[in-house]
Amino acid sequence: HSPYGEGGRLLSRGNILVIARKYFSVHELKAQITSEDSLKDPGKVVDVQFLKSLGYNVVVLPVPVFFQMDGKRALFDQDDHLDRHAALIEDSSGKLHLFVDPYVTSGWKSLDTPPRKNSNETIREIRQACEQGGITLHVPKRLQVPFSLNLYQTEDGRVLMSKGEPCLQEEIGKLVGPERVITTSRQI
Repeated sequence: HSPYGEGGRLLSRGNILVIARKYFSVHELKAQITSEDSLKDPGKVVDVQFLKSLGYNVVVLPVPVFFQMDGKRALFDQDDHLDRHAALIEDSSGKLHLFVDPYVTSGWKSLDTPPRKNSNETIREIRQACEQGGITLHVPKRLQVPFSLNLYQTEDGRVLMSKGEPCLQEEIGKLVGPERVITTSRQI
């Protein structure tokens, strides 16, 4: 989540913005970018240079692909709501850490076609983007609670998260202090 009201399409902390850019051809990209739209709806094509000109350090990740069952068939779609697949945490010393779902994929083709890039390829791309942005990447071995990375860090550094992921809770606790990790009484 971020303070920009974009519904989880970007992750932010200080002057760092982590966004996912949808795939467009260069021609379509030039035709669709408008600077003001970049802040109003980051799920659309994002003008990274405009955001940088405002003083933001922008880290661009591949757009995750998710699947859902429609009766008996799987449907694949882009999911630019990064807070479903990743969480940006600032540790007690001010360093940034990105936690990413170990099963994240990217490279959307169509509703009926699996993504072009598997988890390993997608995480490799995310790792490169994090390195360029000075962010430490964390990929838990597994996650059991759907959307468990959809957590919130307050301005004073406390982290609010769903119960049910003790390994994730412990890892985040090492970064911010275990007393600063607050979980719900039940798994959400």
